[in-house]
Amino acid sequence: MQKFFITYLMFLFFSLSALSQTFNYRDKAQAIFYISEQTEWKDTLPPQILLYILSKDKKLYNYLDTIRSSGRKIKNRDFFLKYFNDPKDLLLQHIPTIIYISEDYNSFTDTIAKKFYQSGIMIFTDKNSVSKNFVVNFLPENQKNKLFEINEDEALKRGLIFSERLMLIGGDEELLRSMYQDTVIKLRNQIADLNKQVYIIEEKQRIIDLKKAMLKQLESQIESQQSEAEKLKAYISNIKLSLNVKKQELARKQALLQEQEKKLQATKEQYEKLKQDLEQKEQDLETKETKIKNINQELTQAVERIQTQADYIKLSIVILLALFFMVYLYAAGKKKKKEIEEKNKQITKINDELKIHQQIIEEKNQLLEQHIKEITWSINYAQKIQESLLPTEEQLKAFFSDYFLIFKPRDIVSGDFYYINKVYKYKIFAVGDCTGHG
Repeated sequence: MQKFFITYLMFLFFSLSALSQTFNYRDKAQAIFYISEQTEWKDTLPPQILLYILSKDKKLYNYLDTIRSSGRKIKNRDFFLKYFNDPKDLLLQHIPTIIYISEDYNSFTDTIAKKFYQSGIMIFTDKNSVSKNFVVNFLPENQKNKLFEINEDEALKRGLIFSERLMLIGGDEELLRSMYQDTVIKLRNQIADLNKQVYIIEEKQRIIDLKKAMLKQLESQIESQQSEAEKLKAYISNIKLSLNVKKQELARKQALLQEQEKKLQATKEQYEKLKQDLEQKEQDLETKETKIKNINQELTQAVERIQTQADYIKLSIVILLALFFMVYLYAAGKKKKKEIEEKNKQITKINDELKIHQQIIEEKNQLLEQHIKEITWSINYAQKIQESLLPTEEQLKAFFSDYFLIFKPRDIVSGDFYYINKVYKYKIFAVGDCTGHG
């Protein structure tokens, strides 16, 4: 409908322009555009229409460029402009769709028409009285009461068919006035049709208003759903915060466990050192026991020698030397007894030292056992904490109809864990792999 009114307005514009007999560059630009729109090409038009302007100034080119920049098209096709002020440059170009030759270059019309003789090329001239090789020629003012003349023979040769409206615009004044009256009647009919369409549009507007009301209701529902979504986001955020707190607590427990492991390692090192000291003491004790055994053997041998000597003396000295022998035996026995007492004192001293070392070793063993018990208690307590955080078998059965679980800690406490929970309608399952343990 809008295109129909634009067509009739253009028609009235050219009709009134014909009556007033004023035709400037702007009017010519509109005329070129309008005439091209109202013309039918027998041959298929190219996707892009090329329009050449041959003139000494660029006024007409500028007006056409303004029309092009406004987004208007010729036969629903984009058109492109090229300006020339030298006919020789124009003759070197590729085949255009439309050519305009200004009054200054009418003498080149035949040459240009001969160069671009192909079908489908429309040639405009301005006040041309030199050649008949034009399709449309803009007439001087006050000549034949027409704005332009159409060369039908040339148009037919180039496969161009003009509409009846164009033929009328190029006709005489009386025909134009009659056409104008017919146009007014048609416009009145169109106004009546428009009133009907206005009623239809109002009905459509009422339907649109109803749809807008429904849309507002939907928007309200969407806002309510968005509010629920925000609450859900807040709930999820709180769960994430709680999970982060639990993660921090678990990290703290793991740090404490690592510290306990370090203490256990230090205790193990201390135990190894004590063990080495104990082994050294045991070696020293064995050495001293060996010395005591050697001393006992020497004492035994000495006693045996004394006994043998006594027997020999008893046999050799009968009576006379009996007293002397007894005195001698008594003196020798007393000396040996003194030596034995000295050896016994040394043995007693060594035994006392061994008892002291043994007591030290037992105390260190008790201290080591105490440290091991404390560390084992801490690890067992960490195990209870970890077991309290891990999902129970009932929770796993509630989430999965069929599942299996492999969870084998390296020691009492595992460095890895698994987690399961339900948030709103989502099931969350996670498996954590912690490094640095064992």
